[in-house]
Amino acid sequence: MKTAPSITFKGTKTTMPSSTELLPSIKASPQGVALAELLKQHPNVARRTAQRQIAKFIDDGLEIAHGEDRARRYFGVDVPSKAVTHTDYRDVFPAFIPVSADSQEPAGTYSRAILNRLLIDLSWASSHLEGNTYSRLDTRELIEHGRSAQGKAAIETQMILNHKSTIELLVEDIDSAEFNHYTLMNIHGALSENLPPNSADEGMIRRHAFEQSFFMMVHLPYLQPFTDINKRTSRLAANLPLFRTNLCPLTFLDVPEQAYNRATLGIYEMARVELLRDFYVWAYEHSTQEYLIKQGLAEPDPLRLTWRDFIKQTIYLIVTSPEQDPYAVIQQAVKAKIPESEQKDLQALVIEELRRLHEGVLARYGLRLSEFSAWKAEHQSNKG
Repeated sequence: MKTAPSITFKGTKTTMPSSTELLPSIKASPQGVALAELLKQHPNVARRTAQRQIAKFIDDGLEIAHGEDRARRYFGVDVPSKAVTHTDYRDVFPAFIPVSADSQEPAGTYSRAILNRLLIDLSWASSHLEGNTYSRLDTRELIEHGRSAQGKAAIETQMILNHKSTIELLVEDIDSAEFNHYTLMNIHGALSENLPPNSADEGMIRRHAFEQSFFMMVHLPYLQPFTDINKRTSRLAANLPLFRTNLCPLTFLDVPEQAYNRATLGIYEMARVELLRDFYVWAYEHSTQEYLIKQGLAEPDPLRLTWRDFIKQTIYLIVTSPEQDPYAVIQQAVKAKIPESEQKDLQALVIEELRRLHEGVLARYGLRLSEFSAWKAEHQSNKG
């Protein structure tokens, strides 16, 4: 194997690095490597020399760079055995047409690089849009140091913490996350932790028949997913939740056509649901008895808020240890970490959380669907 050439400066022999010395280290880091990290791996390489080599790698298409200043990271690019350089590209593609560089960065590279700032910015801004009165500085103190702002409602603190957990889940699980119902349910499950009046609604799609029915009435005509027959589809689909729950159907008997069209146009033209909402209630009253649905956010359970990390850790330990008795794990964890005055209540709370564990809330506990399925199968077989 050939050795790198050497140069002597005033009696000191210095080895010049070759591409075979730095490039493998860059390619061996799937999350990318910073210049400072690369220099630690190769203390014999001068900083300016490494910078020149890296610049050449980029020019030759052997690596790409992302980020600025200290956050700049370098990623190796897989190429055929014969490296394809910019000269090679020009041989087969007109030079007067600009070509953008291919991005070979792993999913989530950028979001991981800015995670600390993202946790604060997105948690604060999204919560602020919901009327949360935490300032950005308050949010930073809560996220970085766990200090709740004085004079703020528990619901606001919970909202910020839920945003933080959800962002971390999205960034950490970006390799396996897909845009599907499982991911959306777990985003909702993490964001809604300890907030809905009914905790069983966390991570679950609408289950109330009238909500589902009205949802169909509003969104199918508005989204226009079909080339035609959208309103008729919505009227029949609105009955599905009612049929499933043995409620009286929405027949649209004696409904004035003009009133229906005006209510629907309110959705089309102004994205306002109020008129269609009132129309829906009036129309349903002609088919069945009057009803009322109340919804909103309840005051968070202070015990769940205080011991949220302990609850998550305990649930995680139970599910990832299917061979152990869940109640024994809970009792042991509670006795070891919880003040005696709160042990009984917290033990009951963890048991409640465990009983209503479902796939829509797994991510907030750091669990994978495969782990939950294995645990459930183990305990179902034990019951049998």
